[in-house]
Amino acid sequence: MKLPYGLCDVTYNGITYKNLASESTFNAEPTYEILKGGIGKKFYFLTDYQVSLDIELNEENYDTLKLSNPALKDYNNGLYDKPTNVNPVGKLLTIHPVDAGHNKKYDITIFKAIIDPEKGFDRTFGKELDTIKVRFIGKPAKNINREIFKSYFFIGDLDQAGVSL
Repeated sequence: MKLPYGLCDVTYNGITYKNLASESTFNAEPTYEILKGGIGKKFYFLTDYQVSLDIELNEENYDTLKLSNPALKDYNNGLYDKPTNVNPVGKLLTIHPVDAGHNKKYDITIFKAIIDPEKGFDRTFGKELDTIKVRFIGKPAKNINREIFKSYFFIGDLDQAGVSL
């Protein structure tokens, strides 16, 4: 599943980022292994599930720089890199389409999102707009509807659906 979002607000760890430079793209890509059994029967066994969100921010400040590189730490009115201190604990991330107003019907919530530690700092200088690219990846986090496996994300209004965080 690949869902491009136009103008949207992205809230991560309680901070809302509104200055997106272009569309964001939500990806949820399962990988299956085909198992054969019986007479010509095929079964699909889930082996991996990649959940991610790619955004481009057009506002540069220390918060967006830290967002684009999880190894950056505050120090005396500046930032330094501490690559051994990347935090793998996921935080709540919500994507809300701006044109939906207060309606949360098409919100996407990633229950445990982390900034992708394997994607390097990516800043693009353009004629019209400078951008900072950020990739979030999802981790399994939430059992919904008494399912055995944990879910990565939810599409819709969490409150209306009765999904507690």
